[in-house]
Order: sequence, then C-alpha cells, then structure tokens
Amino acid sequence: IDRRAWLLAGLVVAVPLVQLVPLPPSLWQALPGREREVAALALVGAENSWMPWSQTPSRTLAALLAMLPPVVLFLLAARLGRRGRSLLLATIVAGCLASIALGALQLASGEGTDWRLYANTHLTWLTGFQSNRNAQADVLIAGLLALAAVHAAGPRGDGSEYGERRGLGAGAAVIALLLLAGAVLTGSRMGIALLALGVPLALLIVWQGNPLRARLPGPALLAVGVAGLAVLAAGLLQLPAVSRVADRFLNDGDSRALIWDDTRVALAEAWPAGSGLGSFEPVFAASESLENVTTRYHARAHNDWLEFALEAGLPGLIVLGAIVGLLAWLAVRGMLARARGALDRVEAAQLLAGSGILLVLGLHSLVDYPLRSMSLACVAAVAAAMHFPLMTSMRPHGGGAPDRGPV
Repeated sequence: IDRRAWLLAGLVVAVPLVQLVPLPPSLWQALPGREREVAALALVGAENSWMPWSQTPSRTLAALLAMLPPVVLFLLAARLGRRGRSLLLATIVAGCLASIALGALQLASGEGTDWRLYANTHLTWLTGFQSNRNAQADVLIAGLLALAAVHAAGPRGDGSEYGERRGLGAGAAVIALLLLAGAVLTGSRMGIALLALGVPLALLIVWQGNPLRARLPGPALLAVGVAGLAVLAAGLLQLPAVSRVADRFLNDGDSRALIWDDTRVALAEAWPAGSGLGSFEPVFAASESLENVTTRYHARAHNDWLEFALEAGLPGLIVLGAIVGLLAWLAVRGMLARARGALDRVEAAQLLAGSGILLVLGLHSLVDYPLRSMSLACVAAVAAAMHFPLMTSMRPHGGGAPDRGPV
C-alpha cells in the first residue's frame, strides 16, 4: 500500500483518538465550553477527575468506531490493481441499480412503509437503501460517475471492435438514464442540482477514456442532443411525479438557516478546541435559541463543514485541510501525467470518477451531511482510493503507457 495512503488513513482517525485521551483537571477545565461540565461534576465532588478532550467521550468513541469500516475499505481499495478497482466501481453501480429497484417498490406503495427500511424516512419519495432522499441522490450520482469509469475501462476498441463498444455504450446509456431518473425521483433539491455537475463529469470521463473519440458525436450533434434533452425535460414536468419534484424547489419553508445560526453560537463557545466528534446533538441543544425551539430536535447541523468545525475545532480543520490538500495534489498530479501520456485511460477515468464523487459529496455537505451515512462514507473511501497510483508490481509490463488494451 502506498505510504501516502497510510498517512491519509492515520489523519482520518487522528482527531477522535486524540479527543479520547484523558487529560488532567488543569488541562481539560481550561478548555472552552467546559464550565457547565465542571459545575455538574462539582456537585458530586468529581471536578478534579481526569477527563478527555471530548465533551461526549462515548459519542466520540462511537464516531471512531464508525470511521473504521471506511478506513479499512480505503486501504484495501488503494492496493487494488486496475481490474480490481473497476470491479469495485462496478459493484457501486450494481448497488445503485438494486437501490432503484427497491425504490420503485417504495414509490408504488405510496405512503405505506412496507418497503421502507427505516422508521424515520421520507415517505412518497425514492430512498432505496438510504434513510433519506438526500443520501440516496448522492449514491446515485456516485453510481453515475462510477458507471462512466467502468465504461471507459472497457475494450480498447480499435476499428474492428467499434460494434462491440457501441453495444456496451448503449447498455451504459440505459443504466445512466435509470440512475438519472432515480436521482430526480428522490426529490432532493441539492441532489438534483448536483446533476448539473455530475452529468458533465461523467461525459468527460467517457470522452477521455474512449479511444474512438473521432467516432463520437461532434459538438453540433451534441448541442442538438442537449436541446432534445431540454425539450424532454419540459415534457416530463407535465407528469405528476416529476412536477411534484419541481414544486419542492418553490418551497421556501426550510429551517436550515436557523440551525446554522445556533450552530455558529455553539461553535464560538467551543472554539478553538472543539466539542468532540459526535457531540453535536447535546452541544447544539444547550446553545439553541429559545425562539427557535420547536417540538422537533436537530441531530445534525445540515452543514457538515460547519458541524465538523464545531466538533473537531481548529485542530480538526487543520487535519481536514491536510487530507483535502493531499487528495487535490494527487488529482492534479494524475491529470498532468495523463496529459503527458504517462497515465493510461483506465487509471485516468478512475481518478476522475473518484475526484468527481468527492466533489459532489463535498458540495452537498454545505447543506446536508452525506458522510454521516455509513454507505456513503464507504463510497467516499473508494473514491479517495482512486487517487493513489497503482503500485509498480500491479502495472502491466512496460509501465504506465497509455491505452494498453483491455483491463
């Protein structure tokens, strides 16, 4: 395994590990936001006990344990060869298709719960294996990008194999349409908006990975195709199921802004140490404005960047910046290698798919919390693994020369 992959894995688990280390009273009592805890412990004469950095150590331990499956999957995926990585991406696509099949049964049941896997979920919307529509939309967009990378890793396709590649392309197009339709039927506004990023990225992956680019449609034909899709979309808006999705974009009854305001208050109280991973719910409840209190409780900030800043503090943001910087550097380095011909089409397609998936999840995290889903965290782990170059022993003889035939 690439040593940089070990470094990234270590950075991911470093924050909760450090937050669980017991500290002497003189240290933990000096941390911001611990006044209520000191007062509570003083009532039972335990204010001089050693306590960890985290204000909620049991929740931080749970967060650490939840990180282990994605971290292990990341390390395993990082050591795979090209074929293994393609099969892993194909597995994501297969999972998305199974999720859409379940979602079709869910939609057919209307407001029934027979096909729902969670008691607290979005009824009447396609959620598949996820607990909410936003996570389902992210899964399907990730599946679309994974599909593009799998298709780009198909047969090399010289002139004699054009018919074979065209048949594979037709099958991939049908699957892509299913994924797109499923993403729309989730009703996730941000998820649907992110299709504007996911679809061009998927086309870019297919384009760069297709050795028959000369036979692909030209710009003029592509423009006609886009116009046709726009007309089709306008027609689909007349369908009740699709128009109901469009109506969600006109709904301005979103309370996220109020949650963000109270989260910033809690962040200011715990800054710069942070309150501990997993601590959002109790810490937020203590800082929530009385005028914003309702019968509903808020388990998430609906902005995972903001929630992570509250829980991890400045040290966590520094670690997060190091992780993002490492992945961005590997992505840019890989694309420059592709431009020089030092990276073949399969690896480039996998790298682009991984970067696209992480970008989609990062943008959706501005208004939601996709990485708090175990399945999406594992998808993100696979996407991160695609950034790490193949080990020398896993490359075909001759190194990384471009377009070396089927994987």
